[in-house]
Amino acid sequence: MIRRPALPNSGGDPSPVIFSVHLYRAMLLAYPVQFRREYGEPMLQVFRDSCRRAARQGGMNGLLRMWFWTIIDYCKTVVEETILGGVQMRRDKFVKLSGWALVVGAVFFLVGLLASSRPEYNVYNAKSLAIDRFANQVGLPIGAVGLLLISLGMVGMLVRYGSQAGAFGQFCLGFGAFFGMVSAAGALGSTMVESEAWWLMFFLGLILQNLFLALFGLVCLRRKLLPRWNGLPLLAGIGLPLAAIADTTLSLEWLSSLGNLILVVMAVCLLLLGYLVLRDAQPAGAMQGS
Repeated sequence: MIRRPALPNSGGDPSPVIFSVHLYRAMLLAYPVQFRREYGEPMLQVFRDSCRRAARQGGMNGLLRMWFWTIIDYCKTVVEETILGGVQMRRDKFVKLSGWALVVGAVFFLVGLLASSRPEYNVYNAKSLAIDRFANQVGLPIGAVGLLLISLGMVGMLVRYGSQAGAFGQFCLGFGAFFGMVSAAGALGSTMVESEAWWLMFFLGLILQNLFLALFGLVCLRRKLLPRWNGLPLLAGIGLPLAAIADTTLSLEWLSSLGNLILVVMAVCLLLLGYLVLRDAQPAGAMQGS
């Protein structure tokens, strides 16, 4: 039984640094066991020192900039260590990891959504709470981590169901994963620079990720790829593209009030989809061994 890396002494650290260290510690679970045993605690210590330095020199903006580059490096090294490295993870294990990525990504996306929906912190606003000072800053970065994990989950579905889904299904999952990463980069960029381009990158990437997920859902319904609930990918992905088209063409004011509900439905469906992938991971390994 490999224990999780011990948390470094965080006495006196500001709340954003403590939260960042806890979040990074959870993210280390995506690495292979042997890698965590050898490098987990040193990586956590280096990350904490970097957080303290970034927060001291640049405040919250400095911490967010550090997170931006950390996440890019994280995605690269996780793939290298689990798929391309010496571990050579079996396909069933990678599919199981991607199932967890969908589950955790959905939770992160929901938490980021809740944090982002809080009113801007203001001592004179009765609806604003003390926690909003923190929630206003971390909503988009947490949502971005969720989007990256959802993209990893789509890669796992491509590994598990690609041969059965055909060329169109593979195209949908591959491009869906790509646009999820584009959306995550836009979310992180918009936290550092107030630019319409970053926000547009986040919004369009999210819409396209969901569109391709919905299209993959049509393939699931036609080919019965999942062990059950084949309509889940379609239900998870269709809401945002339809709402965006309706808002652009019809400009219906009531659509904005449905936005959070659509995102909650999306996250719940992704969580259930992750559960299905987890349960269906073993047959992928059996197929490889046959």
